[in-house]
Amino acid sequence: MIEILKDKDQWNNFVKNGANPGFTYFYEWMEVWQNAMRMEIFPLADLENEEIKSIFPLVYDRGSKMFFSQPFGGIGGVSGAAAYDAYLKFIDNLAREKQSIGIEINLPRDCGSDIYFRKNGYDTNLLTTDFLFDISSYKNFDDILMNKIGPRRRRSYRVALQKILIKKHETSREVIQKIHSFYQETLKHKKENQVFPIEVFLNIFDRFKDNLVLFLAELDGKFIGGAINLVFNDTVTPWFIVSLPEFRNTSINNGLYGEIIRWAKENNFKYIDWGASLPYAKEAEIKRGFGGEPVGRVRAIKMFTPCGKIKLFIKSGIFILMNKFPILWKLYR
Repeated sequence: MIEILKDKDQWNNFVKNGANPGFTYFYEWMEVWQNAMRMEIFPLADLENEEIKSIFPLVYDRGSKMFFSQPFGGIGGVSGAAAYDAYLKFIDNLAREKQSIGIEINLPRDCGSDIYFRKNGYDTNLLTTDFLFDISSYKNFDDILMNKIGPRRRRSYRVALQKILIKKHETSREVIQKIHSFYQETLKHKKENQVFPIEVFLNIFDRFKDNLVLFLAELDGKFIGGAINLVFNDTVTPWFIVSLPEFRNTSINNGLYGEIIRWAKENNFKYIDWGASLPYAKEAEIKRGFGGEPVGRVRAIKMFTPCGKIKLFIKSGIFILMNKFPILWKLYR
């Protein structure tokens, strides 16, 4: 039976021992968006005799009137013994109650569940790609650098380290705030609106302090960039990498990517999860250059309004066309 589960400890205990463990499944990841961006959380669980069979993290963004699992591309969907039809029926009822305009679910890698979503009226053509780097078979960082990192990225990494000091810093609110200040400067340069207010960064710090690894990059005594990494089990996930725009010619981002790999290898992690990107986006090229192997991920989207359905149909058609003819991605970029 599908229920909204309020027992955080029971939920997290299931995640720690679940089939698809990852930090975006923790109860606290939903709370980040609840507290920082006033989203409403729906921790769905399939219960049998009060025992969890599976979970489905879900949040509702009041501003966009959209349900997400999870927001901003975070992995969601079912973890555990699948009961997709029951979950999707329950979510449809929630959507009607909230008068939601749509639902977006970012499914785990190779979950094989997209058939359930198509059957329930979801579009699954808008694929994204995860980039996962298995570093376990390499002897050390130098082995990775010479045999896996692409020549262009390897050269840029070495150029960066000739000029910039990059190192792991203490996990503190001050460092988190410093990294967010780089993000704000980047937005000013691009003249873009802020996606992540400082409250998001601080909520991640408050809830995942023990899982955070922070890097700062320094040039001539001035901090010019940084990275927020989340570690869980055998995986390092670089969640946010940013640098001041006026210092991009120093290859700082390549330096940060390389030093994250170095730290992960020296601390005996097995994987680096570079996260998701559109298949032929510039970010995908960088992640491939730093060892990321593409693994397909399904985005399941369902819209309820006529306008939303038309927009999704057009977007889906364009995406299919661009994937069939990759040259279109380059022209788009």
